[in-house]
Amino acid sequence: MIVCWASLPGVFEFCVLIKRVRNLSTRQLIGAVLLIVSTVLWLFIPVIPFLPLELGSKAGLAVGVLVVAEATGYPGLALLGKETVQVLRQGYRRVMDSLRPSRK
Repeated sequence: MIVCWASLPGVFEFCVLIKRVRNLSTRQLIGAVLLIVSTVLWLFIPVIPFLPLELGSKAGLAVGVLVVAEATGYPGLALLGKETVQVLRQGYRRVMDSLRPSRK
């Protein structure tokens, strides 16, 4: 059972997405995993400069992580399919719009 609280912006959309995972095909599930791996790798890139490595090693690691993140992101989106990507895009836009200050 999944319990969701809609008090924070984007939480409701995330919970709806989690509930839809049960209905994903194997192809779409692999695409979702690849997209999650890509996102985690992109979030790791800003941490690389603070690792206790030499400068050349940091540069090589950053390039390697960047290449793998890109190489997993695009196939992940392709495997998810057009409809799922549209749902993700709409959820992203809703979250960004809720975080944007309103103009009066």
